[in-house]
Amino acid sequence: MKNIIDQLPKPISELFDKVKEAGSELWLHGETLADLCFTETLPVHYQLATSLRQDKLIDTLNIAVSDINPKWPEIVLYYQKGKFHALTKDFLPESLDEAYYIEIRSYEGDFVSSLNDLPFSIDRLAWDSNTLYHHSEVEQDFRDRKIYLSQQSRSNTSKNLLDLFRLARYVVKYDLTETEPLYPSVEKKKYKKMPGSYGWKKEFIRLLELPRPSKCFECLREWGILSHFFEELLEGYGVIQNEFHEYDVYYHSLTACDSALKNEPLIRMGALFHDIGKPRSRRLIVKEASQSSKNVFYDHENIGSRMTYQILKKFGFSHDTVITVSKLVRLHMFHYTTEWTDSAVRRLIRKANIDLPNLFKLRKADRLGSGKKGAESKAIQRLEKRIKHIQDIESRMTVKDLAIDGHDMMEHFGLSPGPVIGQLLNYLLTLVEADTKKNQRDALLSYADNWLREVKVS
Repeated sequence: MKNIIDQLPKPISELFDKVKEAGSELWLHGETLADLCFTETLPVHYQLATSLRQDKLIDTLNIAVSDINPKWPEIVLYYQKGKFHALTKDFLPESLDEAYYIEIRSYEGDFVSSLNDLPFSIDRLAWDSNTLYHHSEVEQDFRDRKIYLSQQSRSNTSKNLLDLFRLARYVVKYDLTETEPLYPSVEKKKYKKMPGSYGWKKEFIRLLELPRPSKCFECLREWGILSHFFEELLEGYGVIQNEFHEYDVYYHSLTACDSALKNEPLIRMGALFHDIGKPRSRRLIVKEASQSSKNVFYDHENIGSRMTYQILKKFGFSHDTVITVSKLVRLHMFHYTTEWTDSAVRRLIRKANIDLPNLFKLRKADRLGSGKKGAESKAIQRLEKRIKHIQDIESRMTVKDLAIDGHDMMEHFGLSPGPVIGQLLNYLLTLVEADTKKNQRDALLSYADNWLREVKVS
Protein backbone atom coordinates (compact mmCIF):
# COMPACT_ATOMS: atom_id res chain seq x y z
CA MET A 1 0.00 0.00 0.00
CA LYS A 2 1.21 3.47 -0.83
CA ASN A 3 2.19 5.87 1.93
CA ILE A 4 -0.81 8.19 2.15
CA ILE A 5 0.96 10.89 4.15
CA ASP A 6 3.64 11.31 1.50
CA GLN A 7 0.99 11.82 -1.19
CA LEU A 8 -1.10 14.44 0.58
CA PRO A 9 -0.86 17.94 -0.88
CA LYS A 10 0.05 20.78 1.46
CA PRO A 11 -3.51 22.10 2.04
CA ILE A 12 -4.80 18.72 3.22
CA SER A 13 -1.84 18.26 5.58
CA GLU A 14 -2.56 21.75 6.94
CA LEU A 15 -6.18 20.80 7.59
CA PHE A 16 -5.16 17.71 9.57
CA ASP A 17 -2.79 19.84 11.65
CA LYS A 18 -5.39 22.58 12.30
CA VAL A 19 -8.16 20.17 13.34
CA LYS A 20 -5.75 18.21 15.53
CA GLU A 21 -4.67 21.45 17.25
CA ALA A 22 -8.37 22.16 17.89
CA GLY A 23 -8.58 18.84 19.78
CA SER A 24 -10.77 17.02 17.22
CA GLU A 25 -10.56 14.24 14.66
CA LEU A 26 -10.43 14.49 10.89
CA TRP A 27 -10.96 11.68 8.38
CA LEU A 28 -10.09 11.53 4.72
CA HIS A 29 -12.51 9.17 3.06
CA GLY A 30 -14.22 7.76 -0.02
CA GLU A 31 -13.13 8.15 -3.63
CA THR A 32 -10.26 10.47 -2.71
CA LEU A 33 -8.66 7.77 -0.61
CA ALA A 34 -9.29 5.11 -3.26
CA ASP A 35 -7.37 7.25 -5.75
CA LEU A 36 -4.46 7.67 -3.32
CA CYS A 37 -4.30 3.99 -2.39
CA PHE A 38 -5.04 2.17 -5.63
CA THR A 39 -4.32 4.44 -8.59
CA GLU A 40 -1.59 6.68 -9.95
CA THR A 41 -3.93 9.67 -9.80
CA LEU A 42 -3.34 12.64 -7.52
CA PRO A 43 -6.88 13.73 -6.59
CA VAL A 44 -8.22 17.22 -7.08
CA HIS A 45 -11.34 16.55 -4.99
CA TYR A 46 -10.89 15.78 -1.28
CA GLN A 47 -13.67 14.39 0.91
CA LEU A 48 -13.17 14.96 4.63
CA ALA A 49 -15.21 14.47 7.78
CA THR A 50 -14.57 15.88 11.25
CA SER A 51 -15.86 15.66 14.79
CA LEU A 52 -15.35 19.42 15.08
CA ARG A 53 -18.60 21.38 15.12
CA GLN A 54 -19.20 23.43 12.00
CA ASP A 55 -19.07 26.77 13.79
CA LYS A 56 -15.76 25.79 15.42
CA LEU A 57 -14.46 24.56 12.09
CA ILE A 58 -15.29 27.92 10.49
CA ASP A 59 -13.38 29.71 13.27
CA THR A 60 -10.44 27.31 13.00
CA LEU A 61 -10.13 27.89 9.25
CA ASN A 62 -10.70 31.65 9.63
CA ILE A 63 -13.52 31.70 7.06
CA ALA A 64 -16.27 34.32 7.04
CA VAL A 65 -19.66 32.84 7.92
CA SER A 66 -21.20 34.98 5.17
CA ASP A 67 -19.16 33.05 2.59
CA ILE A 68 -20.60 29.68 3.60
CA ASN A 69 -23.43 28.42 1.40
CA PRO A 70 -26.24 27.45 3.84
CA LYS A 71 -27.85 25.17 1.22
CA TRP A 72 -24.85 22.83 1.18
CA PRO A 73 -24.59 20.07 3.81
CA GLU A 74 -20.87 20.60 4.26
CA ILE A 75 -18.34 23.40 4.15
CA VAL A 76 -16.86 23.50 0.67
CA LEU A 77 -13.46 25.08 0.12
CA TYR A 78 -11.07 25.46 -2.70
CA TYR A 79 -7.36 25.94 -2.26
CA GLN A 80 -5.56 28.05 -4.78
CA LYS A 81 -2.30 29.99 -4.75
CA GLY A 82 -1.57 29.19 -1.13
CA LYS A 83 -4.95 30.13 0.40
CA PHE A 84 -8.22 28.54 1.48
CA HIS A 85 -11.35 30.12 0.04
CA ALA A 86 -15.00 29.32 0.78
CA LEU A 87 -16.70 28.14 -2.38
CA THR A 88 -20.19 29.48 -3.05
CA LYS A 89 -20.41 28.72 -6.77
CA ASP A 90 -19.63 25.81 -9.08
CA PHE A 91 -16.14 24.34 -8.87
CA LEU A 92 -15.17 24.81 -12.50
CA PRO A 93 -11.63 26.25 -12.48
CA GLU A 94 -9.82 26.91 -15.73
CA SER A 95 -7.26 24.28 -14.79
CA LEU A 96 -7.98 21.47 -12.36
CA ASP A 97 -4.23 21.10 -11.87
CA GLU A 98 -4.02 24.46 -10.11
CA ALA A 99 -6.73 24.09 -7.47
CA TYR A 100 -8.07 21.66 -4.88
CA TYR A 101 -11.75 21.17 -4.11
CA ILE A 102 -12.30 20.26 -0.45
CA GLU A 103 -15.52 19.11 1.22
CA ILE A 104 -15.60 18.93 5.02
CA ARG A 105 -18.67 17.62 6.81
CA SER A 106 -19.10 17.75 10.59
CA TYR A 107 -20.40 14.60 12.33
CA GLU A 108 -21.81 14.49 15.84
CA GLY A 109 -22.05 10.70 16.04
CA ASP A 110 -19.62 7.87 15.37
CA PHE A 111 -18.32 8.56 11.89
CA VAL A 112 -16.48 5.25 11.53
CA SER A 113 -19.61 3.25 12.38
CA SER A 114 -21.69 5.29 9.93
CA LEU A 115 -19.45 4.12 7.09
CA ASN A 116 -21.08 0.69 7.28
CA ASP A 117 -24.32 2.18 5.97
CA LEU A 118 -22.75 3.23 2.67
CA PRO A 119 -23.37 0.92 -0.33
CA PHE A 120 -19.94 0.77 -1.99
CA SER A 121 -16.64 -0.24 -0.42
CA ILE A 122 -15.01 2.75 -2.15
CA ASP A 123 -17.27 5.10 -0.18
CA ARG A 124 -16.55 3.28 3.11
CA LEU A 125 -12.78 3.71 2.85
CA ALA A 126 -11.50 6.14 5.55
CA TRP A 127 -8.24 7.25 7.17
CA ASP A 128 -7.61 9.38 10.27
CA SER A 129 -3.83 9.78 9.81
CA ASN A 130 -3.29 6.65 11.94
CA THR A 131 -5.79 3.95 10.97
CA LEU A 132 -7.08 2.91 7.55
CA TYR A 133 -10.66 1.59 7.66
CA HIS A 134 -12.25 -0.88 5.18
CA HIS A 135 -9.06 -1.08 3.14
CA SER A 136 -9.24 -4.86 2.67
CA GLU A 137 -12.74 -4.63 1.15
CA VAL A 138 -11.67 -2.07 -1.44
CA GLU A 139 -8.46 -3.97 -2.13
CA GLN A 140 -10.54 -7.08 -2.88
CA ASP A 141 -12.75 -5.12 -5.27
CA PHE A 142 -9.77 -3.71 -7.14
CA ARG A 143 -7.97 -7.05 -7.21
CA ASP A 144 -11.01 -8.79 -8.73
CA ARG A 145 -12.00 -5.78 -10.88
CA LYS A 146 -15.49 -6.01 -9.39
CA ILE A 147 -17.72 -4.09 -7.01
CA TYR A 148 -19.19 -6.40 -4.40
CA LEU A 149 -22.48 -5.47 -2.74
CA SER A 150 -24.36 -6.97 0.16
CA GLN A 151 -27.96 -8.00 -0.43
CA GLN A 152 -29.21 -5.00 1.53
CA SER A 153 -26.92 -2.61 -0.36
CA ARG A 154 -28.01 -4.18 -3.63
CA SER A 155 -31.67 -3.66 -2.80
CA ASN A 156 -31.19 -0.05 -1.67
CA THR A 157 -28.88 0.92 -4.53
CA SER A 158 -31.22 -0.41 -7.22
CA LYS A 159 -33.81 2.12 -6.02
CA ASN A 160 -31.50 5.11 -5.65
CA LEU A 161 -30.72 7.05 -8.82
CA LEU A 162 -27.79 8.94 -7.35
CA ASP A 163 -26.19 5.71 -6.12
CA LEU A 164 -26.67 4.13 -9.53
CA PHE A 165 -25.06 7.13 -11.19
CA ARG A 166 -22.09 6.92 -8.81
CA LEU A 167 -21.83 3.18 -9.44
CA ALA A 168 -21.66 3.76 -13.21
CA ARG A 169 -18.96 6.37 -12.70
CA TYR A 170 -16.92 4.03 -10.46
CA VAL A 171 -17.28 1.21 -13.00
CA VAL A 172 -15.90 3.46 -15.75
CA LYS A 173 -13.29 5.35 -13.74
CA TYR A 174 -11.71 2.30 -12.11
CA ASP A 175 -12.43 -0.17 -14.94
CA LEU A 176 -14.54 -2.40 -12.69
CA THR A 177 -17.76 -4.36 -13.15
CA GLU A 178 -20.65 -5.12 -10.82
CA THR A 179 -20.63 -8.64 -9.36
CA GLU A 180 -24.21 -9.12 -10.51
CA PRO A 181 -25.68 -6.36 -12.67
CA LEU A 182 -28.14 -4.17 -10.80
CA TYR A 183 -29.92 -2.76 -13.79
CA PRO A 184 -32.13 -5.77 -14.67
CA SER A 185 -33.73 -5.39 -11.21
CA VAL A 186 -34.33 -1.67 -11.60
CA GLU A 187 -38.02 -0.91 -11.47
CA LYS A 188 -38.50 2.18 -13.58
CA LYS A 189 -41.96 2.90 -12.24
CA LYS A 190 -40.48 3.62 -8.80
CA TYR A 191 -38.43 6.49 -10.15
CA LYS A 192 -39.27 10.09 -10.72
CA LYS A 193 -37.14 12.36 -12.87
CA MET A 194 -33.97 13.36 -11.10
CA PRO A 195 -34.45 16.80 -9.49
CA GLY A 196 -31.74 19.39 -9.39
CA SER A 197 -29.65 18.62 -6.34
CA TYR A 198 -26.31 19.27 -4.72
CA GLY A 199 -25.42 15.57 -5.02
CA TRP A 200 -26.37 15.30 -8.67
CA LYS A 201 -24.36 18.38 -9.66
CA LYS A 202 -21.28 17.01 -7.90
CA GLU A 203 -21.60 13.68 -9.71
CA PHE A 204 -22.11 15.38 -13.06
CA ILE A 205 -18.96 17.51 -12.62
CA ARG A 206 -16.97 14.42 -11.60
CA LEU A 207 -18.24 12.63 -14.69
CA LEU A 208 -16.94 15.42 -16.92
CA GLU A 209 -13.48 14.96 -15.40
CA LEU A 210 -13.25 11.37 -16.64
CA PRO A 211 -10.90 10.82 -19.61
CA ARG A 212 -13.95 9.78 -21.65
CA PRO A 213 -17.31 10.87 -20.17
CA SER A 214 -19.07 9.06 -23.02
CA LYS A 215 -18.34 5.70 -21.38
CA CYS A 216 -20.33 6.66 -18.30
CA PHE A 217 -23.28 7.95 -20.33
CA GLU A 218 -23.22 4.77 -22.38
CA CYS A 219 -23.16 2.69 -19.21
CA LEU A 220 -26.29 4.47 -17.95
CA ARG A 221 -27.98 4.09 -21.33
CA GLU A 222 -27.24 0.36 -21.48
CA TRP A 223 -28.58 -0.01 -17.95
CA GLY A 224 -31.80 1.61 -19.11
CA ILE A 225 -31.73 4.50 -16.64
CA LEU A 226 -30.21 7.39 -18.61
CA SER A 227 -33.71 8.68 -19.33
CA HIS A 228 -34.20 9.27 -15.60
CA PHE A 229 -31.13 11.48 -15.46
CA PHE A 230 -30.93 13.08 -18.84
CA GLU A 231 -33.78 12.22 -21.19
CA GLU A 232 -33.00 15.20 -23.44
CA LEU A 233 -29.60 13.71 -24.32
CA LEU A 234 -31.18 10.33 -25.07
CA GLU A 235 -33.62 11.94 -27.52
CA GLY A 236 -30.70 12.17 -29.98
CA TYR A 237 -30.18 8.38 -30.02
CA GLY A 238 -30.78 7.13 -33.57
CA VAL A 239 -31.39 10.63 -35.00
CA ILE A 240 -29.42 10.57 -38.27
CA GLN A 241 -27.57 13.71 -39.36
CA ASN A 242 -26.17 14.83 -42.71
CA GLU A 243 -23.30 13.45 -44.77
CA PHE A 244 -20.77 15.49 -42.78
CA HIS A 245 -21.43 13.48 -39.61
CA GLU A 246 -20.48 9.87 -39.06
CA TYR A 247 -22.61 9.53 -35.92
CA ASP A 248 -26.20 10.17 -34.90
CA VAL A 249 -26.92 13.18 -32.69
CA TYR A 250 -26.45 11.21 -29.44
CA TYR A 251 -23.05 9.72 -30.29
CA HIS A 252 -21.91 12.95 -31.92
CA SER A 253 -22.64 14.80 -28.67
CA LEU A 254 -20.73 12.22 -26.62
CA THR A 255 -17.76 12.21 -28.98
CA ALA A 256 -17.62 16.01 -29.01
CA CYS A 257 -17.67 16.01 -25.21
CA ASP A 258 -14.79 13.51 -25.12
CA SER A 259 -12.87 15.68 -27.60
CA ALA A 260 -12.81 18.70 -25.28
CA LEU A 261 -10.07 18.82 -22.65
CA LYS A 262 -11.03 17.40 -19.26
CA ASN A 263 -9.58 20.43 -17.47
CA GLU A 264 -12.07 22.64 -19.34
CA PRO A 265 -15.44 21.49 -17.98
CA LEU A 266 -17.37 24.44 -19.42
CA ILE A 267 -16.24 23.45 -22.93
CA ARG A 268 -17.15 19.83 -22.24
CA MET A 269 -20.61 20.89 -21.12
CA GLY A 270 -20.99 23.08 -24.17
CA ALA A 271 -19.94 20.19 -26.41
CA LEU A 272 -22.35 17.80 -24.71
CA PHE A 273 -25.27 20.23 -25.04
CA HIS A 274 -24.48 21.98 -28.35
CA ASP A 275 -26.80 19.83 -30.51
CA ILE A 276 -29.32 18.90 -27.85
CA GLY A 277 -31.99 20.89 -29.69
CA LYS A 278 -31.67 18.89 -32.91
CA PRO A 279 -34.22 16.13 -32.17
CA ARG A 280 -36.89 18.72 -31.33
CA SER A 281 -36.11 20.84 -34.40
CA ARG A 282 -35.82 17.96 -36.87
CA ARG A 283 -37.66 18.25 -40.17
CA LEU A 284 -37.61 15.72 -43.00
CA ILE A 285 -36.99 17.27 -46.42
CA VAL A 286 -37.93 15.19 -49.48
CA LYS A 287 -36.47 15.99 -52.90
CA GLU A 288 -39.19 15.34 -55.46
CA ALA A 289 -36.84 14.71 -58.38
CA SER A 290 -34.86 11.93 -56.71
CA GLN A 291 -37.38 11.00 -54.00
CA SER A 292 -34.46 11.12 -51.56
CA SER A 293 -34.83 12.67 -48.13
CA LYS A 294 -32.69 14.09 -45.38
CA ASN A 295 -33.05 15.52 -41.89
CA VAL A 296 -32.59 19.24 -41.35
CA PHE A 297 -32.38 20.98 -38.00
CA TYR A 298 -33.27 24.62 -38.52
CA ASP A 299 -32.91 26.85 -35.44
CA HIS A 300 -31.64 23.96 -33.30
CA GLU A 301 -29.04 26.24 -31.70
CA ASN A 302 -31.72 28.52 -30.20
CA ILE A 303 -33.96 25.64 -29.18
CA GLY A 304 -30.92 23.89 -27.69
CA SER A 305 -29.84 27.01 -25.82
CA ARG A 306 -33.22 27.27 -24.11
CA MET A 307 -33.14 23.55 -23.27
CA THR A 308 -29.59 23.87 -21.91
CA TYR A 309 -30.64 26.74 -19.66
CA GLN A 310 -33.54 24.72 -18.22
CA ILE A 311 -31.52 21.51 -17.77
CA LEU A 312 -28.57 23.14 -16.02
CA LYS A 313 -30.92 25.06 -13.73
CA LYS A 314 -32.61 21.77 -12.89
CA PHE A 315 -29.23 20.22 -12.18
CA GLY A 316 -28.51 22.99 -9.67
CA PHE A 317 -25.71 24.84 -11.46
CA SER A 318 -24.97 28.47 -10.68
CA HIS A 319 -26.38 31.31 -12.76
CA ASP A 320 -22.97 32.11 -14.26
CA THR A 321 -22.45 28.53 -15.44
CA VAL A 322 -25.98 28.28 -16.84
CA ILE A 323 -25.64 31.54 -18.79
CA THR A 324 -22.17 30.73 -20.13
CA VAL A 325 -23.00 27.23 -21.41
CA SER A 326 -26.40 28.14 -22.89
CA LYS A 327 -24.72 31.09 -24.65
CA LEU A 328 -22.07 28.81 -26.18
CA VAL A 329 -24.84 26.53 -27.45
CA ARG A 330 -26.72 29.47 -28.98
CA LEU A 331 -23.65 30.84 -30.81
CA HIS A 332 -21.96 27.64 -31.97
CA MET A 333 -23.57 27.59 -35.45
CA PHE A 334 -21.81 30.56 -37.06
CA HIS A 335 -20.50 29.88 -40.59
CA TYR A 336 -17.66 32.21 -41.49
CA THR A 337 -16.82 33.05 -45.09
CA THR A 338 -14.55 35.69 -46.60
CA GLU A 339 -17.70 37.56 -47.62
CA TRP A 340 -18.31 38.55 -43.99
CA THR A 341 -18.01 42.30 -43.52
CA ASP A 342 -16.07 43.82 -40.65
CA SER A 343 -19.44 44.74 -39.13
CA ALA A 344 -20.49 41.07 -39.17
CA VAL A 345 -17.25 40.09 -37.42
CA ARG A 346 -17.76 42.81 -34.83
CA ARG A 347 -21.31 41.53 -34.17
CA LEU A 348 -19.92 38.07 -33.36
CA ILE A 349 -17.30 39.63 -31.07
CA ARG A 350 -20.01 41.58 -29.22
CA LYS A 351 -22.31 38.58 -28.92
CA ALA A 352 -19.64 36.20 -27.65
CA ASN A 353 -17.76 38.85 -25.65
CA ILE A 354 -15.45 37.21 -23.08
CA ASP A 355 -16.64 33.73 -24.16
CA LEU A 356 -15.15 34.06 -27.65
CA PRO A 357 -12.08 31.84 -26.93
CA ASN A 358 -14.38 29.17 -25.47
CA LEU A 359 -16.58 29.36 -28.55
CA PHE A 360 -13.65 28.50 -30.80
CA LYS A 361 -12.69 25.60 -28.52
CA LEU A 362 -16.26 24.33 -28.72
CA ARG A 363 -16.16 24.47 -32.52
CA LYS A 364 -12.98 22.36 -32.52
CA ALA A 365 -14.62 19.75 -30.26
CA ASP A 366 -17.71 19.83 -32.50
CA ARG A 367 -15.58 19.15 -35.59
CA LEU A 368 -13.78 16.24 -33.90
CA GLY A 369 -17.13 14.89 -32.75
CA SER A 370 -18.33 14.63 -36.36
CA GLY A 371 -16.00 11.67 -36.91
CA LYS A 372 -15.05 13.06 -40.33
CA LYS A 373 -13.12 16.24 -39.61
CA GLY A 374 -9.97 17.35 -37.85
CA ALA A 375 -9.97 19.89 -35.04
CA GLU A 376 -8.57 22.69 -37.18
CA SER A 377 -10.60 24.55 -39.78
CA LYS A 378 -8.96 26.95 -42.24
CA ALA A 379 -12.08 29.12 -42.19
CA ILE A 380 -11.99 29.34 -38.39
CA GLN A 381 -8.27 30.10 -38.44
CA ARG A 382 -8.91 32.94 -40.88
CA LEU A 383 -11.72 34.24 -38.68
CA GLU A 384 -9.50 34.15 -35.58
CA LYS A 385 -6.81 36.17 -37.39
CA ARG A 386 -9.39 38.64 -38.63
CA ILE A 387 -10.86 39.07 -35.15
CA LYS A 388 -7.39 39.70 -33.74
CA HIS A 389 -6.72 42.28 -36.44
CA ILE A 390 -9.98 44.11 -35.71
CA GLN A 391 -9.41 43.97 -31.95
CA ASP A 392 -5.87 45.33 -32.40
CA ILE A 393 -7.19 48.23 -34.43
CA GLU A 394 -10.00 49.00 -31.99
CA SER A 395 -7.65 48.82 -29.02
CA ARG A 396 -5.48 51.61 -30.40
CA MET A 397 -5.90 55.05 -28.92
CA THR A 398 -7.34 57.96 -30.87
CA VAL A 399 -7.23 61.69 -30.21
CA LYS A 400 -10.62 61.26 -28.52
CA ASP A 401 -8.85 59.31 -25.75
CA LEU A 402 -6.55 62.25 -24.90
CA ALA A 403 -7.09 64.10 -21.63
CA ILE A 404 -7.54 67.33 -23.65
CA ASP A 405 -9.29 68.17 -26.90
CA GLY A 406 -9.20 70.85 -29.61
CA HIS A 407 -11.40 73.24 -27.63
CA ASP A 408 -8.97 73.07 -24.71
CA MET A 409 -6.10 73.94 -27.09
CA MET A 410 -7.86 76.92 -28.64
CA GLU A 411 -8.96 78.29 -25.28
CA HIS A 412 -5.61 77.78 -23.51
CA PHE A 413 -3.34 79.03 -26.32
CA GLY A 414 -5.74 81.46 -27.99
CA LEU A 415 -5.65 79.55 -31.28
CA SER A 416 -8.20 79.68 -34.08
CA PRO A 417 -9.76 76.58 -35.68
CA GLY A 418 -7.59 75.12 -38.41
CA PRO A 419 -5.23 72.30 -39.49
CA VAL A 420 -2.73 73.13 -36.76
CA ILE A 421 -5.15 71.86 -34.09
CA GLY A 422 -5.32 68.44 -35.74
CA GLN A 423 -1.54 68.35 -36.18
CA LEU A 424 -1.02 69.21 -32.53
CA LEU A 425 -3.45 66.55 -31.29
CA ASN A 426 -1.83 63.90 -33.49
CA TYR A 427 1.58 64.84 -32.07
CA LEU A 428 0.27 64.48 -28.52
CA LEU A 429 -1.30 61.13 -29.46
CA THR A 430 2.10 59.75 -30.54
CA LEU A 431 3.54 60.75 -27.16
CA VAL A 432 0.72 59.06 -25.23
CA GLU A 433 0.86 55.89 -27.34
CA ALA A 434 4.52 55.57 -26.37
CA ASP A 435 3.82 56.28 -22.69
CA THR A 436 0.21 56.33 -21.43
CA LYS A 437 1.33 57.98 -18.18
CA LYS A 438 1.74 61.20 -20.18
CA ASN A 439 -2.02 61.34 -20.80
CA GLN A 440 -2.69 64.01 -18.15
CA ARG A 441 -4.06 67.48 -18.83
CA ASP A 442 -1.20 69.54 -17.38
CA ALA A 443 1.48 67.37 -18.96
CA LEU A 444 -0.19 67.50 -22.39
CA LEU A 445 -0.53 71.28 -22.23
CA SER A 446 3.18 71.52 -21.47
CA TYR A 447 4.08 69.25 -24.42
CA ALA A 448 1.70 71.26 -26.63
CA ASP A 449 3.38 74.52 -25.59
CA ASN A 450 6.82 73.16 -26.52
CA TRP A 451 5.54 71.92 -29.88
CA LEU A 452 3.91 75.27 -30.68
CA ARG A 453 7.16 77.06 -29.84
CA GLU A 454 9.21 74.74 -32.04
CA VAL A 455 6.94 75.15 -35.05
CA LYS A 456 6.50 78.85 -34.21
CA VAL A 457 2.70 78.81 -34.30
CA SER A 458 0.93 81.72 -32.67
